[in-house]
Amino acid sequence: MTPHDDDHDELLADLAHAVHHLSRELKTGDEPGIVPLTGTQLTVLRHIQTHPGVRPAAVAEALGLQRSNLSAALRVLQNQELVRREPDPDDARVSRLQPTERAAENLRRVRAMWSRRLASVVGGRRERVADAVELIDDLARALRAGSGPGTRPVP
Repeated sequence: MTPHDDDHDELLADLAHAVHHLSRELKTGDEPGIVPLTGTQLTVLRHIQTHPGVRPAAVAEALGLQRSNLSAALRVLQNQELVRREPDPDDARVSRLQPTERAAENLRRVRAMWSRRLASVVGGRRERVADAVELIDDLARALRAGSGPGTRPVP
């Protein structure tokens, strides 16, 4: 390992820490009119909104969640009237998940709040923000696809 590798490893660890810290700062329950949700609940809701009619098992697989954690998140989302279950027309034993209008409005408000909060810090660095979004999405996809310990995602 070269000194450059040490610097790169430290930089990657700093990136992971920064993303984790930022996610904790972007809470959803800070503003009136927004249904407070945990990170897991928000991630599940966003997945359902972008994949309406998805089966619960597919949500758990896509997000890498344990079924028990998904069930707990879905219980809250249903109780808050953000998600509804519908019977699968092909298999009555299975349900399909649909976002509600309330979910769409809540996610719109959350995204607007995040945008306002970050805009005050980011200023006019739009290109850097776009690069950061692309990098973080690429990292998340690569890690989810199975880049395990000791491997590096291919950029």
